Amino acid sequence: MASATAIAELRKAQAGVTALVRRDMARFYGNLDLTDAEAARDELLDYVPQLVNRYGEVAATVAADWYDGVRAAAGAHGSFRASLVVPDKTDAVNQTIRRAVGDLFGENPDTETVLNAIAGKAEVYALDGSRLTIANASTNDPAAKGWERIADDGACEYCLGLTGILWTTYEPNFLPHIGCNCIAVPTF
Repeated sequence: MASATAIAELRKAQAGVTALVRRDMARFYGNLDLTDAEAARDELLDYVPQLVNRYGEVAATVAADWYDGVRAAAGAHGSFRASLVVPDKTDAVNQTIRRAVGDLFGENPDTETVLNAIAGKAEVYALDGSRLTIANASTNDPAAKGWERIADDGACEYCLGLTGILWTTYEPNFLPHIGCNCIAVPTF
């Protein structure tokens, strides 16, 4: 398994990605005309999938480099390079937006709730690039035994229940939630 230092580095990188998603989302949202809910929805449907896919690629790139470094530190035999896994989250993002913008179509629109719902899910979707890149590499690397989900301090019951299980197959659905800082970590 990766060292505590390596795990902390990946968590820090993931936190950086989520901060960038949140920053860009807030900037974009702040420039929307929220008095026209339909136009705001359409602009969000255009922008947010691009945002998620862009930062999903960043997260996957960081994770692939991290995986390769952890592999080398473990002294794994043979050659292997982690490949990026950047799932297209357009459909999931669009479903999230369509649900969340409902709060804009009323007499008293709750604009902050809409932003938090969309930005929170955008963070989760972007980090799939990291988690899935590591899970995929861990199951395709002949030197790896598999991967584990590692929960952060203060994790929810759901995440704690999945911590420490050795997965030996690529699981494309890590099932993270808003605020989830769980990571996939290879075992050699």
